[in-house]
Amino acid sequence: QGDLRSMLEERNDEGMNIIMSACQNEYLPTESLKLLLSACAEHADLQNMLQHRDVNEMNALMIAVNSCIKPASVRHLIACFPSDESLQFALAVKNTDGLSAIDLADSDDDLKTLLLDPDCLKKCRE
Repeated sequence: QGDLRSMLEERNDEGMNIIMSACQNEYLPTESLKLLLSACAEHADLQNMLQHRDVNEMNALMIAVNSCIKPASVRHLIACFPSDESLQFALAVKNTDGLSAIDLADSDDDLKTLLLDPDCLKKCRE
């Protein structure tokens, strides 16, 4: 189990973990992301992985929004946050360009509305 945990939590040269790398792939099937997130929840520190920031100060949610992955995938990613507070913390993070996940969602009105909704986490878990 320790080896699996270290593999899942490993970071590349840009400081990205496996969830962040997966969120860069706009063609990644939602089911594949669900499987990855489930493995991370079971064998690693998922909360830490979701809050982790790369060399550009981007977290997994910011990368997912910026990469335009499927809306269902973004919703599933959001549903993995353990609390409203942890989600709000992730949404408040600004990258090296001073942009948050909400700023990065400017081109998708539905996603931006969801991210701004105080019940975002609850809605993504429905």
